[in-house]
Amino acid sequence: MMAPALCGLVLAGGSSRRMGQDKAAITNSDGKSWLESTVAMLEPLCSEVYVSCQHSDDDPLRSRFPCILDDGPSEGPLTGITSAHRRFPQNRWLVLAVDLPNMIPEALARIIRHAETVSTIATSSRGLEPLCGVYCPELLAALTTAFGAGERSVLRGLEANRKFYTTVALDDVSLMNINRPSDREQ
Repeated sequence: MMAPALCGLVLAGGSSRRMGQDKAAITNSDGKSWLESTVAMLEPLCSEVYVSCQHSDDDPLRSRFPCILDDGPSEGPLTGITSAHRRFPQNRWLVLAVDLPNMIPEALARIIRHAETVSTIATSSRGLEPLCGVYCPELLAALTTAFGAGERSVLRGLEANRKFYTTVALDDVSLMNINRPSDREQ
């Protein structure tokens, strides 16, 4: 049996309060935004790539890409992940947060290799990184049910559904989440 299509989902719907500016629009040394760079990294690995966001009509950066809008009010990354599942329930999703700018394609390819038949979430020495992984329909269905019951944390949703995924250890640098200006300086 062939695995369902693997689509990319760039989580770029947050308000970036801690950073003080839109993280998706921050530029790398090559002049590309974090959003552009993340989409470009996922494109060769996925059949299609979408940007998860709250709205895109009045956003010149996000509107350049296919978007999956949050179903209802955005309540964190789980909103975006479950919105993608509801829109395309048969797909597997390579999920990557836009604020993981140190991620490299080789690390994502490693996750994909492990995710042919089971969801695979990245881990580092800091623990599970739920915003980097391949989410298969079975896990997505469980997370969507949890979301409908009021769960808003991806991490708690994963912890409650451990039987639906495996993990792959990646290095701490690739999984460094940049949330504050001081994180960028590191």
